[in-house]
Amino acid sequence: MRLPATLSLPAVFLLAVVFMLTGCHSTQETVPTYTRTELPNRTYDGPVLTPSDPEDRARIDQMPTAEGGMPQIQQRIGFPRTARYYGLETTVYVVFTVGPDGQPYDVAIARAPAEEVLAELSEGEREALADLQHRAKQVIWRSSFEPGIADGEPAAIQSFWPLTFRIR
Repeated sequence: MRLPATLSLPAVFLLAVVFMLTGCHSTQETVPTYTRTELPNRTYDGPVLTPSDPEDRARIDQMPTAEGGMPQIQQRIGFPRTARYYGLETTVYVVFTVGPDGQPYDVAIARAPAEEVLAELSEGEREALADLQHRAKQVIWRSSFEPGIADGEPAAIQSFWPLTFRIR
């Protein structure tokens, strides 16, 4: 853009204001948001075998497995933009029941960070951690499983999975 050789002081001021409003971006960054979708509220009403119980463990012939295996789930896990913004990498531990039909039930976070750890995080980092936990539960809800086998039959078996979030 070529400017005239002579500009009055008010014209220069006006051009500077227009330039600042249209050509300059704020140095303050906006934290990206993560939309938490509604998760199913499916509970399993029948008996559930728990591998940590010695009696139940003796009955389990085969543990439930994810279709495609754990590497397939890790590839689908994604990474919420809020966590990427804060550079938050962690492992989220999820506990859930795989029913005899191969569907996940009762998905929950198994281990939450200690209060001392949470106290060290900023409000934004705590929100990003909550987004990671939501994403971990969402991945389990959307996964398909081969049911576990107990006493030769498909059975509801509790599972405990660590899902690792790493910025690539």
